[in-house]
Amino acid sequence: LVRDAATHRFDAALAPTNLPRVDPLPDLRAAPPGPDLFFQRNVHLTPRGHQIMAEVLDRFLERSELLSEPEERLRGR
Repeated sequence: LVRDAATHRFDAALAPTNLPRVDPLPDLRAAPPGPDLFFQRNVHLTPRGHQIMAEVLDRFLERSELLSEPEERLRGR
């Protein structure tokens, strides 16, 4: 069993598209000890897990400039 096999398959499938992608696993794994990130019964994110995901997505969107206006990207801000 390869721990990150699904992530590797996902990366390989998306590689030809050249689309930006975020991988939340490092941040989820690096989360400080505390309440669980996932509910044990259904493996959905808990409120704490959602908070970490929100932080990951916020950083990703800021760095990727996916939300900036096209003119701003052309001018280099």
